[in-house]
Amino acid sequence: MQSLTIPDFLDRYSREIRFSHKSHYSVVSVLNTFRENAPAKPVAELSGSDMHGYVQKRLEVGIQPTTVNRELSVLSAAFNHARRKWGVQMANPTRHLRLRMPALRVRYLERCQADALLREAYELRADLGDFVRLALNTGCRKNELLTLRWSDVNLERGYILLRPENTKANRRRVIPINRGADQALRGRLIGNDSEWVFANRFGERIKALDWLFRKAVRAAGIEDFRIHDLRHTFASWLVTEGVELIKVRDLLGHTSIKMTERYAHLMPNRLHDAVRVLDMFGAVG
Repeated sequence: MQSLTIPDFLDRYSREIRFSHKSHYSVVSVLNTFRENAPAKPVAELSGSDMHGYVQKRLEVGIQPTTVNRELSVLSAAFNHARRKWGVQMANPTRHLRLRMPALRVRYLERCQADALLREAYELRADLGDFVRLALNTGCRKNELLTLRWSDVNLERGYILLRPENTKANRRRVIPINRGADQALRGRLIGNDSEWVFANRFGERIKALDWLFRKAVRAAGIEDFRIHDLRHTFASWLVTEGVELIKVRDLLGHTSIKMTERYAHLMPNRLHDAVRVLDMFGAVG
């Protein structure tokens, strides 16, 4: 095993996790990228310096630090697998290589901007408009909406069920339907005989709306705004209106309140309210 080449290592690992890893396709993509950039040496001889060189190559071609860290996590799991399952004697060469992350992005729309975006989205295509409206009113991720089936929508009781296999945290989530979400979903019902909420004219699931969304954003005169920022907008609006962070966390499906705390600065008068409790004792000084 000490002479195991990197290509053979990557092929074997890919085969062994094929039926056990939820994101097998994305893992294989990372493994193939590493294969193209790896040095010609046995896997047991890989060093931290080799992996540092890989990281630098990825950054030089414009790959974002978040993506590089994700790739390092995949490769770290592969090296640990070789060590524990196959008996390859090696230290994990990805240790201490994680890149420092920039501050988490929170980009959200004002109400007037959202109205402009909705108008342009509906002007381009009805399904795009319904997608934007549903995202703004539920906070769901793009994939959660594009994989949504009518069997998981209950308009009478007012909720959407997100299946674990379609959520980032691999957890079932129930999303309440408000008036805006209800209007978007009923818009999707018109002439739609497909099992998918977002289906094309052949009844097949729509897999991407990105290019059309960018076109609507430009037409609305909005800069630096991505599909995922619809989710930030949903959360920011809730916090601005005084909704508790714990409730926002549950709606977004965050596994930790720390992820939700990025919106805490939007809470109205949160510090003023804290010190006002002293007013009942009278002014001091």
